[in-house]
Amino acid sequence: MHSVSKSKEHGRMYHEWRKESIMAKYRKLGRTSAQRKALLRNQVTALLNNGKIVTTEAKAKEVVKIAEGLIALAVKEKDNFEMAKVQAKVPVKDKDGKRVKEVVDGKKVTKFETIEKEIKKDLPSRLHARRQMLKVLMPVVEGTIKDIIGKWNAQDLVANREEATNDILEKLVVQMRDKYINVTGFQIININYSDVFERAIESKVTAEQEALKAKNKTVQIQEEAKQKVISAEAEAKSMSIRANALTQNRALVQYEAVQKWDGKMPQYMMGNSVPFINIKQK
Repeated sequence: MHSVSKSKEHGRMYHEWRKESIMAKYRKLGRTSAQRKALLRNQVTALLNNGKIVTTEAKAKEVVKIAEGLIALAVKEKDNFEMAKVQAKVPVKDKDGKRVKEVVDGKKVTKFETIEKEIKKDLPSRLHARRQMLKVLMPVVEGTIKDIIGKWNAQDLVANREEATNDILEKLVVQMRDKYINVTGFQIININYSDVFERAIESKVTAEQEALKAKNKTVQIQEEAKQKVISAEAEAKSMSIRANALTQNRALVQYEAVQKWDGKMPQYMMGNSVPFINIKQK
């Protein structure tokens, strides 16, 4: 019983020591786990991009351990690829290196052509190594993507995704060339917006449709009013012409009266005249 109790005590002490060691590891550099991870990730990225960084000795030791592991992994997997031919769309450029524009649906857009390119396709182990590195390295392309995407508003970005993709690819090729990284392709797979933004877009579209409906209604009312004015003017003109004709032609007045007579003689007459009948004495 004594030996069993002693063994349990040793086990408890070991677990406490282990827990303290782990906590001490996360307390390194005087930061929490998340802060420490973000700090080292940023500094390792800066070291690999620039070749050197200025930091404290304690941070440098941690950075070196991580960077050496990434470099060893990269060296191990550097030749694990195969060549593959793909179809790629690239912008057409003139003799001065400027992009050629064309008009599509009333808008000026960049003209593209399809070419065949040969690229390096990662084998599974190399692809896994790349993903492991991305867990540590800060995404160096993030700034480039933000710069390009920032030129478009949300609605135009969806319509001009292909042009935005090619802009990012061109800039990344130049940016990463000095870091011994050959960028062969870039693709925007999906564009997601927050629920709040999507609701705002729906509200905007609904408001625009209502405004267009109201505008069309206004135009319809104005056209109907114009038609009524034209009809009234025509009727007034007709009445004026008729009145002038009746004034100048007494016979026409009598004709109009006869046309409206119902065939009955009036019961009361004043004087000796018979209405509507003019009998000339011979």
